[in-house]
Amino acid sequence: MLYKITKQYARGTDIPVAEFNDMNDAKLFVSAKQEEDAKLRVKVTYRLFEGLDLLQEFTESAGSTSISSSGGGVQQKSSFQPTPFNNAPRPAGMPHSWVKDDEKKESEK
Repeated sequence: MLYKITKQYARGTDIPVAEFNDMNDAKLFVSAKQEEDAKLRVKVTYRLFEGLDLLQEFTESAGSTSISSSGGGVQQKSSFQPTPFNNAPRPAGMPHSWVKDDEKKESEK
């Protein structure tokens, strides 16, 4: 086997995962594993070796930039916030609310 893939969790050591004869097969394997790890929200670094030489390192940030940028953006919120008070406009001939009427009566006493 010419190409070896190892994985490393956040603070762990390199763990051998798979060996391949073709580099394209190894990269497809890593991309499939990164998708699985993204679903589980696990931070894993994959490394592709040719013999003892490091060829490429696959990290979560490099493999899933579109996923992380969509979740970190500012989202719009609804401007509607219900209140316990009735703030609807009144017709022209309707008397003032009972709260304001009570305040006027207390000030007259």
